[in-house]
Amino acid sequence: MRGETLLKKVRRKYSDFGSFAVWGKECNDLGIFDRKKKFLHTNSVVVGLNISDKIKLLENFHKTRFDRRLARLLAGTKHEGGYMTDLIKMATPKAKEAKQRANIEAKKKIEKEMKTLGINGETSFLILGKIAWEIFTDWFPKKFPKRKRLMHPSYRFVSGEKWHRHNKKILGYIPKSS
Repeated sequence: MRGETLLKKVRRKYSDFGSFAVWGKECNDLGIFDRKKKFLHTNSVVVGLNISDKIKLLENFHKTRFDRRLARLLAGTKHEGGYMTDLIKMATPKAKEAKQRANIEAKKKIEKEMKTLGINGETSFLILGKIAWEIFTDWFPKKFPKRKRLMHPSYRFVSGEKWHRHNKKILGYIPKSS
């Protein structure tokens, strides 16, 4: 699914937790979705663990300073414009709390979301962080084989440059030997 059709469907059904990997000059410029709607797609999906705070419609991944890291990482790649969502569909600021909510109901919600948006085994997934990776691979051991684990944007033990370089290597945009 692509473009305006995809944007309309996400606005109607998933805008309280879904968004897209496009950003304006300001991270929270939500008008970017209408201006870039022809670039929106489900060929790749960025998956986080949980919504970390109350958000406006389509604001997920477009609110904090860490979201700017994702913008820089994905700009100009095949993942730019891809769909973005979380495994746990409620605001839980602590990862451990979110992990406890990773139950069969949460799995059913994301399965329905993927099916509704035409996301399938050919889709590339970028999973943000260790806990999201563990849950995703547990829930979908074979269904979505094209997946890569990225360091979470809020990982505080590395500088922005080290985070960026590490994830560029994982995505294959920097040779592993450098």
